[in-house]
Amino acid sequence: MSGIILYFENQLSGLFNLNKISLFCIFIAFLAMAGPCFAATQELSVIKYGEDGNTVLFDETYDYKWLEQNLPVMGDGVTHYYMQGPTFDENDPLNPSEDKNVLSRDYGAVKGTNVADLCELAGRLPENYEVRIASEDGFSKKFGYKNVYYSDNRQGPLVVCWYNGDDNSAEGDRQGTGYPPDFYTGMRLVVFGDTDTNPWGYHVFGNQDMNDFFDEKYIHYFNGEWPSSGGLSVKYVSKIEMLPLKEAGAKDIPAESKAPLSVFVILGAFGVSCIIYKKTR
Repeated sequence: MSGIILYFENQLSGLFNLNKISLFCIFIAFLAMAGPCFAATQELSVIKYGEDGNTVLFDETYDYKWLEQNLPVMGDGVTHYYMQGPTFDENDPLNPSEDKNVLSRDYGAVKGTNVADLCELAGRLPENYEVRIASEDGFSKKFGYKNVYYSDNRQGPLVVCWYNGDDNSAEGDRQGTGYPPDFYTGMRLVVFGDTDTNPWGYHVFGNQDMNDFFDEKYIHYFNGEWPSSGGLSVKYVSKIEMLPLKEAGAKDIPAESKAPLSVFVILGAFGVSCIIYKKTR
């Protein structure tokens, strides 16, 4: 980063005869233009569309404090929950024994709210609907009716997690502890799988579970090739959208994206413009 700043400083100072104070002010201005980095969400909107896919029947926003106080709490803040990454093993892509690339998907000792309970706020999810769980940055994943109202503990509930009681993981990425924003990957979707299959007795929702209980269109593939249940774990959840199932050829309701331009993209474009301008003088 310091090398990039020094490069632009040399380019700009030579081009416009600017001193370091002026250059610093310009740099701060560009940082402001780039917008904030995405951080943990502290509230989410539950939105239900009508059968036409356009009419909004329900749209309410709730913060994690309201969710904790008014809806059943899933998890105890002590028990860790896991999903599974790609195995990269052509002979064992689903890994029914759940012993490959699981510990790296330790999502912490989380607590949260069942997606089914969130749907109930809008009058339950109809059987001919699906749920889209969307991140603040526009990333989203869809889930079918039978996955929201699951009937087999091997799958377990879909949980929007707003608390992490323990971040001490041997291989998993750090999540932050407590409530958002200290739980800095929250609010996060985690599937609370059972303990019956894996060799450690952990709560794991594995690739085989995803294959067994999810319709093909809802399965996540890493790089479009490797099954990975961990790819369903949406971070920074901001919306729970209840959508009618599309008929063949129907257009989808686009998920709103709030992604700002990267600082590096803006600075890079500005730097290239300066160089081109200098060469054409």
